[in-house]
Amino acid sequence: NRELLDNLLSWSRSQMHGINITKKAILLQKLVAENISLASGIADKKQVRLINNVSRELTALSDENILQLALRNTISNAVKFSSPSKEVFISAYKENDKIILTVKDNGVGISEEDLKNMFTLHTTSRRGTQLEKGAGIGLRITQEMMQKMEGKIWPEGKPGEGATVFIKIIATYFR
Repeated sequence: NRELLDNLLSWSRSQMHGINITKKAILLQKLVAENISLASGIADKKQVRLINNVSRELTALSDENILQLALRNTISNAVKFSSPSKEVFISAYKENDKIILTVKDNGVGISEEDLKNMFTLHTTSRRGTQLEKGAGIGLRITQEMMQKMEGKIWPEGKPGEGATVFIKIIATYFR
């Protein structure tokens, strides 16, 4: 699984050499569009629509590789846990000097137990709505990377009501 390999390589590189954070201005709508394109193959197979609701003017100060990792993992998970013919919405809004990116699905949701263990060593992989496999470590690795970049990632949801993953990063400006 390419996604698992990318996650493990990113994490192991950061563990072995320390991670170099290179923050730069990133046009979020463009970055989200790139990640939607990467996920379109698996989304198309499930007939899940990926919708980019991010404003063209929204720019973040972030490490592009870490933000790519976060988006790739959250979009992939949203598709994994969505039922066929549903939608995944990627949005963003400014909150003071931060930007909150959201990836919201209309899938199976998430239990309180899974929410509690999401970023611990007690997390287990859950199969997707069409029995897709996962390793159960993508969001944990993403959380470590986000912390190194002074960002934050967290999920919210309830069983049967879908889930939303929030990614908090530094805003630069609106153009």
